[in-house]
Amino acid sequence: AASTQWEIVKHPDFDLTTFEVTDFRSSSRAFDSMGKELSTGENVVPATAELRGNWRYGPNVTPDELKEIFLALARKAYQGSDHGNQHPSDILVPEWWLSGEPFSTSPTSELVIGVSAAVRRALGITPTLSTKGGTSDGRFIVPIFGAQVVELGLPGSTIHTVNEHVPVGSLDQLKNAYIQVLVEMLVAPKKLA
Repeated sequence: AASTQWEIVKHPDFDLTTFEVTDFRSSSRAFDSMGKELSTGENVVPATAELRGNWRYGPNVTPDELKEIFLALARKAYQGSDHGNQHPSDILVPEWWLSGEPFSTSPTSELVIGVSAAVRRALGITPTLSTKGGTSDGRFIVPIFGAQVVELGLPGSTIHTVNEHVPVGSLDQLKNAYIQVLVEMLVAPKKLA
C-alpha cells in the first residue's frame, strides 16, 4: 500500500495522500475448524490479525474512494493467499471511522491575505502558507459554519514530542501577530486586493 496512488489529481496545497499504519496486532494462537485451540507459541500462523491505519489526504479524494481502493488491495492480497473455502467477506471485516475531512482556504482569500499582511507588519516576515501542520481543529469548524480557516501559531520543530518546547521570545512575537490580525481584520478592515 506504500506505493499506492490514492488520488488521480494532486491538490495544489496538499501532499499526495498517504496511508500510515498506526497499529498491527495478531494472535499467536492456532485453532482448528471447530474453533478449538490447538497451540500457542511463536511458530504459529495467527488465527486473526488486526491492522489500524490512518489516511492523510487532501480535498481531491473522498473517504469512500479511499475505502474502495483499500478494499480492492485487500481483496487482491486475499486472492493470492490460501484461505481454504472461506469467503473474503468472512476474513476481511473492515471498520471505518472519520475524524474529520480535509479543507482548504484559498491563498487569494481576504482572510489569508489579511493574516499574511498582519504577520508581515507585526514581525517583518512573510509567512509560509502550508498544509503540513498536521490535523487541525478547523476540520470541526468548516463543515458546521462553512467558514474559512487560517491557522497561525508557533514554529514547532519539537511539536508532539517528549519535552516539546518553543523559544520564550516566540510567544511574544505570536501575541504581537495576533494583535495585528485583530487590528487589520476587525478594528480597521480594508478592502484587500
